[in-house]
Amino acid sequence: QIEKELHINDNFYFIDGFISNIDDFSYLWEQLNLTNEQKLEIISNEVSNFENLLNGSFTIIIFNIEEKELKIIRDRRGTRSIYFSDEKENRYFYFSSSLAILTKRIENLTLNKNRLIEYLNWNYASNSSTFFNEIERIKPSTTLIFKKDSARSCLAAVQYSDTIGRSVSPASSRDSEAGTT
Repeated sequence: QIEKELHINDNFYFIDGFISNIDDFSYLWEQLNLTNEQKLEIISNEVSNFENLLNGSFTIIIFNIEEKELKIIRDRRGTRSIYFSDEKENRYFYFSSSLAILTKRIENLTLNKNRLIEYLNWNYASNSSTFFNEIERIKPSTTLIFKKDSARSCLAAVQYSDTIGRSVSPASSRDSEAGTT
């Protein structure tokens, strides 16, 4: 089930999939008949580290208009793949649940030979790389944060828990000097 985007205050919320325990947080709201996006907005404002408490098969996208910050949250089991590319030289940041769509948008893709060899040998890839050097996959239990100001952009991947829900420290972050549109 794909939920429609919802604009609340200075944020856009989008949920692809389902959050199986979203109503466990019903003590936070009094109004009935709220959409899942409205519930998510309340939870994200009221509960610290809310990502670690959600169960289900989902990708959550939160865009803060005022801060110019995009958060892409992948569920802890990684049931829905999300791919991204940060093209610093062309000033673009792309993300999609479809690898095929990204390969059509990005010019001059180069083959990731190590990933291809790993896949051919083991029929499995153990990290966030894809068959293309320019495209990565967001790991399970990870929030990808992209923030842009007038002169530069920042991309950070923060792992919020392991697969059984224990909190972990940040995984990695990258900065780019070029702005991104």
